[in-house]
Parts: sequence; structure tokens; C-alpha cells
Amino acid sequence: MPLTPSKLPTKLIVVSALFFIEGLYGIYREISNLVAGSPFIALDILGLFIAWGIFRLYRGWRILGLTFLWISFVWLLHAFFSLLAQVVTGQISSASWMDFAMPSALVTVAMLANFWMIHVLTSNDVRKLFGAEAKDAA
Repeated sequence: MPLTPSKLPTKLIVVSALFFIEGLYGIYREISNLVAGSPFIALDILGLFIAWGIFRLYRGWRILGLTFLWISFVWLLHAFFSLLAQVVTGQISSASWMDFAMPSALVTVAMLANFWMIHVLTSNDVRKLFGAEAKDAA
């Protein structure tokens, strides 16, 4: 028996909403690039479908969401260490600390949000909702 939206855990609704916002941003990017004359396929648009699938407790969309989250987590880690390498090699001087501080703060916040979403989608109570077997707490 599927759960009604009012009975879904709040953390799962928040994760679904974040995917939905990502999907809306993907649509915005797609339209912006079409207007600018450089069309490309924004995979962010899939966030709309992932959000819907998570909200409806479809296991396949949860797995796709986790796949996107892990890929973006690795990408964010790469971005963070690239920024750090620029500081270490002197490409960003102490006079332009904002060139490092703002991007690294945004990347850090994005990594923490991404990690939290992964944690939610892999937690035992959420796995049970999707019909996946929960891991034993050892």
C-alpha cells in the first residue's frame, strides 16, 4: 500500500523537493542556452522525474537519484580540490582571497547537502519504504 504524501518522512519530502528544484534549474538552463543559440541537453532536467519517482516511492528513481548524487559528489570533490590547488600553487593570491573563499564555501555547502541527500536515500527507514532490504545495524 503506497504511503500518502502526508505520511512520507519529512526528510524524504525535502530530498524530493531538492531534486525538483534541480530539475527546474535544468529547464531554465536549457531555455537560456536555446535562446543564446547553443543548445545542449541538461541532465538536470531529470531531477523533475527523480523527484516525482522519489515522492511516489519508485525504487528505480531512487537508484537513479543516488547515482546522480554520487557522480555530483565526486565532481564537487574535484572542484574543491581544484580550488585548493590554485591556492597552494599561488594562482590565487592572498589579496584575492574572495576568489577562493566564496567558491569554496559554495562547493562545501553543496557537498554537505549532497552528502545529506545520499544519507537520507540510503537510511534504513527510507530503504524499507522503497521495498529495499534494510541493512542490519552492526
